Amino acid sequence: SDLADPCDLCVARKIAAACGIEMTQPKRGFSFKAWIGTAMHEKIERNLPGDQYQAQQEITVEIAEIPGLGIIKGHVELYLPQHRAMTDWKTINLKDLPEIQAMGAKASHAGQTMLYMYGLRKKGLDCDHATLAYIPRDSHSVRDTWVASCAYREDIAVGLLNRTRAL
Repeated sequence: SDLADPCDLCVARKIAAACGIEMTQPKRGFSFKAWIGTAMHEKIERNLPGDQYQAQQEITVEIAEIPGLGIIKGHVELYLPQHRAMTDWKTINLKDLPEIQAMGAKASHAGQTMLYMYGLRKKGLDCDHATLAYIPRDSHSVRDTWVASCAYREDIAVGLLNRTRAL
């Protein structure tokens, strides 16, 4: 998911860290947002009926091998083979939902799904569409959940991989 970040410097820092190179960057402490997001993912995974639509959960896919970094992997949260589709759960703040609804899925989220679909296809699994399910962690209604869909575009996945290689 980090490779889809639109910030070249951010991706370069993550690549450097993966290679054991320390770069000066602001220190980030513990984040309840990330912790709550992980907990929500686990809850959805536990409660989603896996046999519905032959759903497969938490599939690890190999996306590409990049010299110096090794094999880049991703984790597809939900794959529905009958629909040739995958779903990625995104936890957000309720106040951010109107902007996402107006502007569409964040570029980093759409790019991440392209990389995951690329990996699914490399694994021999048909995947033509992705759904991003935005779940506001501070909402009191399931009606606040918002879904965006996109079709697979190999050119985006390949472009992100080429940028990573160049960085």
